[in-house]
Order: sequence, then C-alpha cells, then structure tokens
Amino acid sequence: MGMYQLPFTAIAVIILVAMLIALTINFMDLAIKTSVVDKTATEDLETIHISRMVKDCFIGSGNYITKDFLISTSGKNICDLCQICDPETHVLVKDINTADEWSYDYTGDADNQHVIFVNLYDNTEIHVGRLYVET
Repeated sequence: MGMYQLPFTAIAVIILVAMLIALTINFMDLAIKTSVVDKTATEDLETIHISRMVKDCFIGSGNYITKDFLISTSGKNICDLCQICDPETHVLVKDINTADEWSYDYTGDADNQHVIFVNLYDNTEIHVGRLYVET
C-alpha cells in the first residue's frame, strides 16, 4: 500500500493547487470588473450632476437662459463663471431653432458627456436649446 500513497498524494496536491489558482483568478477577475464598472458609473453620475449645476448657474433666477447672458459670457472658463472647478468642465449651448452656439472650451472629445434641454430667451421669445456638458 505504501507504493500507491505517493502518486495519490501528488495528484491530490496538484488538484488542490489547481483549484486554488482557479479561485484566485476568478476572484481577481471579478474584482477588476467591479471596480471598472463602479468607476465608470460614478463618473457618468458626476457628469449628470455637474450638468444640472451648470444649468442652474446659467439660468439664475428665471426659468430660462438669456441669450444676453450667453453672449456676454461665451468663451469664459466654467470654473470662474460657476465655481465648478473639479473636474474640469466644458460646456456648449446650442439654440435648436436658430442653430446659434455658445462654447465654453467645449471640444466634444471627452469620455464623459451629458446633454440636457434648456429654454433660451432672446428678449422676444423662448426657444428650445441643448446644453452639452463634458468633464
């Protein structure tokens, strides 16, 4: 019986080590996927939140963004204008009716972008516009 103990022990050890390696790889794979999904979701939610903050900053006390405000502030830094400095935020406002645009260092290349609809007032009527925010 002593002759068969060594091969069975060796096979049992090999199976145990293989199982431990498989469990470790499985756990590492699960942990990496979870952290990537959490980071992406957090960044997307942050961009949505910042877009609402920018909208509130641009609207001020009314229910619309005035074109006079957009013309006078276009090209300025959002950090200086709305005190939203971290993360770095870039904005583009488009009037859907007239195709006018006001850019605040917007490039359209960022990974995290969000678009919301806003009302734009041009001293005579209210137009629908889009507020593009990238972080």
